[in-house]
Amino acid sequence: SKDLKLKAKSQHSGWYRVAVSGSGNIESANCRAISEPHKFYVIPDCPPILCADGILLFCEDFGGNDPNDPRISTTPVPGMTYNQLTDDRFGSMRSGSYLVTKQGYCNGDTSITNLPQNRGSQWHLQDDHTYPDDNTRGYFMEVDGKGDNAAFYTTTIDGLCAGTDLSFIAYVANVVTWGQYTGRPGYFAYPRLLFRLTDPDNGQELAAYDTGDLPFDSTFMDDYSCWQSSSNWNIVDMNLSVPPGINAFKLTIANNVTSSIGNDFALDDIEVRLCMPQPEIVSDHEVCLDSVYTFAVDFTNNGTLVEPLEYKWWHSTDSLTWIEKPDFIGANPELPAVQKADSGWYKVAVSGAGSIEGVNCRSVSEPFRLQTTECEDPSPYRHVFCDTTICH
Repeated sequence: SKDLKLKAKSQHSGWYRVAVSGSGNIESANCRAISEPHKFYVIPDCPPILCADGILLFCEDFGGNDPNDPRISTTPVPGMTYNQLTDDRFGSMRSGSYLVTKQGYCNGDTSITNLPQNRGSQWHLQDDHTYPDDNTRGYFMEVDGKGDNAAFYTTTIDGLCAGTDLSFIAYVANVVTWGQYTGRPGYFAYPRLLFRLTDPDNGQELAAYDTGDLPFDSTFMDDYSCWQSSSNWNIVDMNLSVPPGINAFKLTIANNVTSSIGNDFALDDIEVRLCMPQPEIVSDHEVCLDSVYTFAVDFTNNGTLVEPLEYKWWHSTDSLTWIEKPDFIGANPELPAVQKADSGWYKVAVSGAGSIEGVNCRSVSEPFRLQTTECEDPSPYRHVFCDTTICH
């Protein structure tokens, strides 16, 4: 049959191919046609994305030029494992090369304003995922994929803590125009990527995600002009609970297609987020001098943090410079006699047991402002109690 259905299990991962022949000839090697190998990868679990808005631990957006974004710089990120060809006007792109670009790639010409209109059947001029407008256009990565299933990006993210839940997100796009062509089935390949998270010490796989075939943007159906801009970004997301004994993982992204025809794509905005609720200080904001004041924290363990929870407190007089409060212990520290110096801002971090010093293992509250004030004695007069033996 041309349609194979199965209930996917981990043992089904591997390479598949199919042979087709006329009736009665399927066993004859000279009478059948065989497909290219197709890699099939079964993900152990496919839960929904945990925390798209979780605490950001790592971000790779390949650089940008928005001065208001502290995570980016004016040049592409250094130290990566790909070739940083920031200017490809001489057509240096070739099969298997990588381009970190701000303007997309079109048959060797990266100029948006000076594209020859006779260029056809190449790549869409992709827009950066984070900054799609020309004024704040950031960098992203474009890959001319080979057919060798090679890894083209790797990085290590450390400072992790066992028991915490992480959410991994990335954005990928099919930039090919000619990959839409179906006149020669199997000849043009859609891009397909494999994301793997492994233990950097022994290579053990912790999680993996196969994107499957990245679809072309149907907006450009029957339009193969390379100066069209731009194709849709597709989100990649997977979840990971950090196992015991693991404090880092290695991220590797590999081209997962055996064809060099088509199979070209863009990559942007790789993020790793900590899935942990944010604590909130819920005490009164105004307190009387010389009174006893107790802080209170609202925080619910999401079921993954090792009990007992740990807390770390800070105090600031200007909300800019923070000083740790080592005398504040737990979720309800106390000021036994409030002084003017206690005014200012407070914040608290919460983590599982043994993890409070790990900046990637804790969740920190928004600053909480405390104001001290002189409070009048509520009594209109002072009570006097007399010994009845001497007072009449």
